[in-house]
Amino acid sequence: MFIDIHAHAYRFPQKFVCGFCSAEQLVKRFDELGIAKGVVPKLMRKYPNLYGDLSDGTPFLMLSRDPEYGANFLTEFQDRLYFGSDIMAPIMEVPIIAMLNEWRDTGRILQEVYDKIAYKNAEKMKEFVKAEKELALLAYEIMCRNSTVGYEAANHYYVTRASLMEKIVNCDYLLDAGL
Repeated sequence: MFIDIHAHAYRFPQKFVCGFCSAEQLVKRFDELGIAKGVVPKLMRKYPNLYGDLSDGTPFLMLSRDPEYGANFLTEFQDRLYFGSDIMAPIMEVPIIAMLNEWRDTGRILQEVYDKIAYKNAEKMKEFVKAEKELALLAYEIMCRNSTVGYEAANHYYVTRASLMEKIVNCDYLLDAGL
């Protein structure tokens, strides 16, 4: 299971968090609502197969509002945290990068923790991609035999043979590119 440690994808957190409030207002609102510094760690401790993506703006807000807590969180879950952005642009502000660099340079987090989050954990994703490709191939073979297979009722999502082929091609691309 993989989660993004945020509610929705906020592309420019310093300017437009939710489009309705500033980053500072969101942090204050988190505190008011009791969206505490403990919800995500509790889930990650309970579910050892839960991973987190730090590329969005909200993890930056969560970690930076209490640097001691943030550093402890990164250290505790260093093997299950990734910087996995699916989109980047030259104008995009990504404050967590500067924060992670600063925390590494000042000793708040160890170099080993930084390296895992920055790139080493991503190297482990190769096995996930291989497994995902095998599952997509299996699902494709099943759908070729029975075209009614592919509807996921809980999310009202229909998988087509074309979408499975796209997944297989994307997995091959990632594996060929060295991830």
